[in-house]
Amino acid sequence: MTMSRRAAITAAAALALVASGAAARVSPQKAEKLGKTLTPVGATRAGSKDGRIPPWTGGLSRYPASVKSRLPDIKYKGNLVAFLTRYYNEWGDKALPNPYGNDKVKFTITSKNYRKYADHLPPGLIAMFRHYKDFRMKIYPTRRSAAYPKKVYAATRKNATRATLHGLNGVENAAVGFPFPIPQSAPQVMWNHMLGWHFPNSVIVHEANAIVSQSGSYYLVGNTVRVKFWYDRFGMTPKKLEQHKNMNVYLISQVVSPARLAGNVLLVWEPINLEKQHRSAWIYNPGQ
Repeated sequence: MTMSRRAAITAAAALALVASGAAARVSPQKAEKLGKTLTPVGATRAGSKDGRIPPWTGGLSRYPASVKSRLPDIKYKGNLVAFLTRYYNEWGDKALPNPYGNDKVKFTITSKNYRKYADHLPPGLIAMFRHYKDFRMKIYPTRRSAAYPKKVYAATRKNATRATLHGLNGVENAAVGFPFPIPQSAPQVMWNHMLGWHFPNSVIVHEANAIVSQSGSYYLVGNTVRVKFWYDRFGMTPKKLEQHKNMNVYLISQVVSPARLAGNVLLVWEPINLEKQHRSAWIYNPGQ
């Protein structure tokens, strides 16, 4: 390949990246589809023609009365810590009631009939049916229960006409909501997932991970993980986000068991624009 041809290809690739960023924003006319023919976050609002997927009608924005009556009656009185502590103490070891508990199984996929549904199964599940003869999937009616607060819908609408890709590894001019509700490229879809809305904005998780060997033996590693989400805090704007170094997530993970690993710490700063600011990570090992 000649030098001039390489230069031409490089220039074309650069122009494509610039174009992909500029094209991320949609026109006000296209954004008008949000909440109409599209859901407020960009999914197709209508159901499928065969009726298997119902239309989106607002999602499960609140629990039905039959379910709400079985939830813990804990009033929020302005002290979030006290509210969450009491909620955890009274309900932390229980599963929330199923709002669709009366749904009936439509059919069951097994190792004997999975080929009939192969067009709808990913390779991993097909492998499970082939390898495990007793593996089965009970199929229930499809429910479109996804719902977000109105502030997320409003922020997503704003992002639709202002958010851009910076190269492939960064988002600019977005905050709180999904950055690209009407995506036009795979990277935009990826960033919609990366910047999905979280609640609460600060989380502490105590987890145990099983490290399994090929023989089946295992040992447990206990971690305490603290996560603080910054991008999707209510009241956040692109300008405010810049003042916080375009940060998306702060994460710190500390190993608490077994004793030989306890004290190891991982700290990660994850920005929303990796083109401007790289991910930062630190590891502390007390044994070194």
